[in-house]
Amino acid sequence: MVKLEQRVVPEQRWAARLGLGSYPRLQTRLVLAALLPALVILAAVVLLTLTAYYRVIESLALERSEALTRLAAEQVALDLVPYMNRLTAATQSPSPAVSPRDQMLALRLAMPELQVFDGGVIIVDSSGHVSATDPRRIEAVGQDWSQLGFVQAYMRREPAPLGTEVAYIGPEGAPAVAVTIITSAQGGEPVLVAGLFRLDVPAYSSAFYRLLLRQREGTDRGVYLVDWRGHLVGEEPLPGYLTGLIPEQASRAAATAGPGAWRLRVPGGDQRVISYAPVPNAAWWLIQDEDWATLSQTGARYGRLLWLLLGIGLVLPGLLVGWQARRLMRPLEELTSAAQAMSQGELGRQIEPPKEWELYQMATSFNQMSAELQALYYGLERRVADRTQELRALHQLATLLGRSLDMCQTLQTALEQMAKVIQWPTGLAYRVAPESGPLQLVASLRIASGPPQSVVPDVGSRNGTTLITCDEAVGRVGEILRAMHWQCAVFVPLATRSERQGLILLGSPVERTLTDEQRSLLEAMARQVAMAADNARLYEQAEAEAVAAERNRLARELHDSVSQTLFSANLLAGVIPTLQDKNPAEAQRRQAELRQLTQGALAEMRTLLLELRPQALLNAPLEDLLGQLVAAVSGRARLAINLEVDPLPDLPDEVRLALYRTVQEGLNNIAKHAGAQQAWVQLRVNDDGSDRAKLRLEIRDDGSGFDPGTVSGAHLGLRMMGERAAAIGAQLAIDSQPGAGTCVKLYWSREQYVAQRDGTAGEELST
Repeated sequence: MVKLEQRVVPEQRWAARLGLGSYPRLQTRLVLAALLPALVILAAVVLLTLTAYYRVIESLALERSEALTRLAAEQVALDLVPYMNRLTAATQSPSPAVSPRDQMLALRLAMPELQVFDGGVIIVDSSGHVSATDPRRIEAVGQDWSQLGFVQAYMRREPAPLGTEVAYIGPEGAPAVAVTIITSAQGGEPVLVAGLFRLDVPAYSSAFYRLLLRQREGTDRGVYLVDWRGHLVGEEPLPGYLTGLIPEQASRAAATAGPGAWRLRVPGGDQRVISYAPVPNAAWWLIQDEDWATLSQTGARYGRLLWLLLGIGLVLPGLLVGWQARRLMRPLEELTSAAQAMSQGELGRQIEPPKEWELYQMATSFNQMSAELQALYYGLERRVADRTQELRALHQLATLLGRSLDMCQTLQTALEQMAKVIQWPTGLAYRVAPESGPLQLVASLRIASGPPQSVVPDVGSRNGTTLITCDEAVGRVGEILRAMHWQCAVFVPLATRSERQGLILLGSPVERTLTDEQRSLLEAMARQVAMAADNARLYEQAEAEAVAAERNRLARELHDSVSQTLFSANLLAGVIPTLQDKNPAEAQRRQAELRQLTQGALAEMRTLLLELRPQALLNAPLEDLLGQLVAAVSGRARLAINLEVDPLPDLPDEVRLALYRTVQEGLNNIAKHAGAQQAWVQLRVNDDGSDRAKLRLEIRDDGSGFDPGTVSGAHLGLRMMGERAAAIGAQLAIDSQPGAGTCVKLYWSREQYVAQRDGTAGEELST
């Protein structure tokens, strides 16, 4: 199965970030494409409108608050006029006062009218000293008030203010403010008349406080009076957020000499509107504190209405566009569902074409594609089924052919399988005779009477699988069809690249046809049968050659060893009776030699029998095998061989066989080339009780020896010994000098053998 690489596009990443999945829905994209620009513009317009609206609301609210404060300040000034009139009436009736005594008399007479001034009434002369008071403030006469601001203004001949700054000029130094006028008697200097209002008395007992309370009636705003120095004129304490702002704003107002207003965020998150205005002709500023939420309540309702309209403008078009998109996406969803059903094997799925032209064309194309795909799938299924049947037939044929290497059995199996595949009733199978002779009939299928042996088709008459009818058949093939009463036959030659192997004829008593698929299958089976037949023929040849080679080898072994030994034993047996009377000692020595020869011949025969039975060679103990080998070589070469073998652990079969072959090759070399009188074979074991057994094989003689440097690497015996040692992970060492004998040593350990075996297995696995 081919794995398709999926490439993540930027749209998929953005869709995943927005929570729409790896692949956004087309409906969502259509809605966003249709609504997003309009929604952005609408939102921008609404935000700008709301921003401008709230700014206008704020500006209007501040202007309103400023105007109300200004009107309230003017009302305070108007409320002070009656008090000024009282002061004027007190100093002008019944006649203008000139001297301090006259002034005090006038004030005493006007006490009922001046009672409202709870701090007393004071008259200040042009030097800034108190010249006269009403009876309540007799102690103030003669005091110097020139340091007071309103007195200094009087001394500068400036108009008298309606209200003065806060000063500690009340009874007993209490804080107070004054309402002042400037008056003069006929022919006298102008004097300053001040009516004092105490600020340290309760609000209910002060006419001045009642004046302020009238400004708060019917509202929830705070109203405060401060003088031009920022001192509070009133009883009610200032809120904490205004404590530090009143002096600053009072001084700022004094500098600008005009009303103003600003919005302030107080601790806790609330917003307040602070407005101020100067009281006309007074040293006071009127400050009002109002709640911004109360002022902007009406505007906030309109703002919420705008937000509601914005929400409706966002949601309603989205719903309409989404409904239309859903209506348009329904055919696409049906198409997607049908495609998924097709991917799950439901071929031939059809959908109802919608009324929209583009969607109608798409649905019609999908229906056509579905019908064509179903037809292709069914055709592919038939082809796959046919191909599977062909492969099954080839596999079954290969399995049956692999069970036998007999030529006749191979052709019989091929004939049966070919007839079964194309369902033909009968058939004949021929093979090429040895030495490329004529065809021989070796197998038949459902033939009632024996086929004619005398009528043999020509193997080279046709090439390839061919259907032959009775009317078309000529020559030997025609004779066979008429003899077998066939109306038609299939001619299937069996041939490899090297040569023809045989022929298979499939026949039918009725007219039949042969399809191209059947022809291809028969030719594939014919190639397989031809190779199997060629293998069977080669196996027969190899078997015959192997039998001949084994016979020759046994003949050589018997001639080189047993026959010569028996010939020598025969000579000795003939000489011993003659020597028995003449030289008994020599006869006895010859008898011992005869016994050694017969024992050697017996060992040679046993060794040859073991060689003929490889399984017996593996099952026999290695000590016994080496003993028989030493006895055979010792008897044949008349060589004294000493054998020493330690008790051996359990060894792998290939190790045991390699040790045996190494000793066999070493002893044969000693017997043939060394000219030695004596040889030693030692097999020592160094076993510590674990799986780390170590073996040392040593084959030594006292023969002529040789120079290892002069011996070619292609020497067959030495090369075979080296290959056997390397195969079991052992080390082979050869030590020899001319005239000093030869010593062959082989070292083997189980660890190296296991490591080499595991390494070889790993290499095979990786390969």
